[in-house]
Amino acid sequence: MIIWEINKPFINKLPTEIRKHPREKLKELSGRGTVISTTTGETNVFAYSKAFIICCPFCRKFLYTSFESVDAYEHDISACPKCGAIDPFENSITRLQNATIITDLAIVLAKNTPSDTTVANILLEQGVVIIISALEEFLKDVYFALMNITYVKPHRTLLNYFEKSTHNNFIDPGNAFVAIKKDIGIDFRGLMKEDDYKTLILFSKIRHIIVHNSCRADINYLNQTHVPDISIGDKIYISSHDVQLLNKIVIKLLKNCQKEYNKLIWDDLVQNIRSNGYLNDKLNFIFNNTYR
Repeated sequence: MIIWEINKPFINKLPTEIRKHPREKLKELSGRGTVISTTTGETNVFAYSKAFIICCPFCRKFLYTSFESVDAYEHDISACPKCGAIDPFENSITRLQNATIITDLAIVLAKNTPSDTTVANILLEQGVVIIISALEEFLKDVYFALMNITYVKPHRTLLNYFEKSTHNNFIDPGNAFVAIKKDIGIDFRGLMKEDDYKTLILFSKIRHIIVHNSCRADINYLNQTHVPDISIGDKIYISSHDVQLLNKIVIKLLKNCQKEYNKLIWDDLVQNIRSNGYLNDKLNFIFNNTYR
């Protein structure tokens, strides 16, 4: 989900022939005004409100709304009001922050109990699981969203079809990168340094043995990674540096692809305005901070 404030820079960025309707909505939704609560009947007088467009590539809804301030919209709209989907970037960053918290806790525990690092090791393993799982879900969400806006008619969605068609293909980041480049044209691997890509692939294999083999090397892990000095059954130990490095690599990848993602969402918005002359719906701001 992406939110744009409807202001002069936003309108001027649009093609000239489709600026009329957003300009009318800017006048309608911004400025001073009153809103009556649908639940209590109370009237709230705005000091000042701003107009926004909420865009969801998952359910393909484009919604007009207004808020008293940017702070209000950031607090109240973290998910699509129609389908509940969260922006892939926001969702992933939240999970990566959780991995940072776990890593910091593991470092503290290792210092406080140097003779027994069992709990710290478990936390670091879970840090890897969280990061790679966050990346997997991010790649899936970006793929589903961009397939939706690239190949499906405006106001329609084939989200369930795309979800079923991928199965477990995105567990391996390498496979996910190939699918996204082939079907959408974004080269995720090209956005990464080669060393970062190799580290990412290695830790995707480590995530698998953490989850399925108690973090002990099996024959598949050895054949896929060719890591030296590791034998079948050996415990793979994760350091805090490993988790921190992996976290930085994934955050960098997210930032590098966000520009391409936002451009495609913007192009879809322009197409919707051009083809219909209006957006799907108006999301009314309610006094008690709920939405209808």
